[in-house]
Amino acid sequence: MQPASRWFKTVWIVAAVSVLANVALIGFWIGRAPSAASPNDVPLILRADSASGGKSVSVATGRIDGDIEGLFVLDHLTGNLFCTMLSPRTGQQVGLFQTNVTLQLGDRVGDPDFAMATGYIELGVAGRTGNVRPAQCVCYVSEGNSGRVLAYTLQFDRQRLQNAVPQEGPLQLIWQGSIRAPGLRRD
Repeated sequence: MQPASRWFKTVWIVAAVSVLANVALIGFWIGRAPSAASPNDVPLILRADSASGGKSVSVATGRIDGDIEGLFVLDHLTGNLFCTMLSPRTGQQVGLFQTNVTLQLGDRVGDPDFAMATGYIELGVAGRTGNVRPAQCVCYVSEGNSGRVLAYTLQFDRQRLQNAVPQEGPLQLIWQGSIRAPGLRRD
């Protein structure tokens, strides 16, 4: 074999061994790297609004503020709408806000045909006094016979909520409208 050819062959062997050694070293370190965290190792944070309705009752959830969720319940028979909140610290009920939607709906025809959903609203600093602040949630209630739609929110004391001190208040009507032209009703 000629000296240049031998030198070239030696360089290739050294290069191949070097590449294989680096690949093995990288594989070794990747194998030692911590694996992805299992679902049990990672705290699960779920923020989901949901709603469901039946013949006599509708329920919906919505974020009141940060880690505080409200459960809105509408009794179709009485028109009572309330929102309850649970303390994230104790799991106990610490908020109860309520109203009666039939007062804002006016005349009703036949059995009520309610639907309810929640959404996000940012009312800003208006209405804040001390620790009292507006919820970040709005509850929409619609009545199919009349075509009317109502929107409610609430004001709560965040400090009392964080300290698991119960509070009560009204659900405040912040908007009302109709999905039908005036005079059209379902009888």
